Amino acid sequence: DKQICVLTMHVEKVMSALKNECNAKREARAQLAEAEALTKSLRDELAQLRSSSRSSKSRTDSSSDREHLLEKQLQVLDAKYLNLYRTHQQVKTHAQKSRKAHESQIEQISSWVWRTNQHVSDLVTAR
Repeated sequence: DKQICVLTMHVEKVMSALKNECNAKREARAQLAEAEALTKSLRDELAQLRSSSRSSKSRTDSSSDREHLLEKQLQVLDAKYLNLYRTHQQVKTHAQKSRKAHESQIEQISSWVWRTNQHVSDLVTAR
């Protein structure tokens, strides 16, 4: 009975750890989606600026400065996106490894519980 309680507590801890990892992964995905949307928006704006600057024959210094500024912002956002993507991949990899380890532990524990139940059943039958 005590072993079953210990087993139950262990399984609950494993499930809690998996839930926490899932929440972290969900948050990383949300941040990644935000960064992707912002990057797309800035790329679209940069493309519009480039196309309008090509169509106009005379470039002003201010539009050139703005394009340069947008280019720098895009580079910064690309770096942030890559960082978030790497973080997402690391969280995903860690979650997969952790899930496999927990599944293995649960399998071992389940096997142990089954064997224990069989042993108890055999003892009861022997009486």
